Amino acid sequence: MHTPFQKQQTQDAQENKSETYLPLGPKTFAVLIIQRSLGIGVLFIGFIALAGVKSSVPAFLGQYIDLAISFGLVAILGIAFLILLTVLLEYRHYGVILEQDAFRIRRGAIVQTETGIPYRRIKEVNMQRTAFDQIFGTSTIVITVLGEGEGQTFADESQHTLPWIEAGIADEIRNHILAKGGRLSSNA
Repeated sequence: MHTPFQKQQTQDAQENKSETYLPLGPKTFAVLIIQRSLGIGVLFIGFIALAGVKSSVPAFLGQYIDLAISFGLVAILGIAFLILLTVLLEYRHYGVILEQDAFRIRRGAIVQTETGIPYRRIKEVNMQRTAFDQIFGTSTIVITVLGEGEGQTFADESQHTLPWIEAGIADEIRNHILAKGGRLSSNA
C-alpha cells in the first residue's frame, strides 16, 4: 500500500540495515499551523473590535486607538511569521522511521528528540480520531510500550503519542508496527 507521498529509503552503510522514513503529509502541516495560530485569530478579532469602538470615543483618543491598531497589526504579522517559522521547523523534524527491529519517532522545532522503540516492547497500537481529526483527515496514534529499562519491569507501561498524522500514513504506520510485533493488539 503506497501513500501519496514517496517513502524515502536510506541505507545504513555500517550495519547494512534498510529503514523507511515516513514524512507525515501536508495535512499534518496544515493542522500544526491551525493549532499554533489560534491565539493570533483571537488577537485579530480584538483589534477589529477596537476599530469598531473607535467611533464612540472622544476624538483625541481616536488617534491613540489608530496607533494601537497599527502597532498591533504589525505585531500580529511578526508573531504570525514566527509561528510559521517554528511550525515549519517542527514539521520538518517530525517523522517516523521504520526499521527492521524498531521504529523511531523524531520531533522538535528547536530542541529535537528521537525516541527509539523496539517492536518487542510494544503492547498495543491504538488510533484515535477526534472530531478535529475527522474534519482534517488526520489521526492520532497511541502506542503503549512495556517497561524494560533500569528499575522497570514488563508491568510498567508508558505511552507514546503521534498526533495529527495524515490518516493514510497513520494506517500505514499502525499496520507496519502490527505486522512486526505479531502479538500486538490494536484498536482501530
